Amino acid sequence: MIKHPNIVQLYETLETDNSYYMVMELCLGGDLMDRICEKKKLEEREVKKYMRQIMSAVEHLHRHGIVHRYKLYFSKVKYIKFKKKFSKKNIRVS
Repeated sequence: MIKHPNIVQLYETLETDNSYYMVMELCLGGDLMDRICEKKKLEEREVKKYMRQIMSAVEHLHRHGIVHRYKLYFSKVKYIKFKKKFSKKNIRVS
């Protein structure tokens, strides 16, 4: 299992005859696009903090031979989650 403060935790995987299921950490804080739309703009220091967290998560995945399934660019910010609503702390890459 991959453990990193900026990566959504995968707890368990299940397989049936025709489906796969992943049990993952619950992140109720919304995604980065929600945050951008809510605030209308982000301050440079906030963007810098989020980018450092995203790059740290991606680097950690790459060190373990894992490539993220989606390109993490502006149209894909829905894969970047906040652990808690109104949290200004760590984001999670899912």
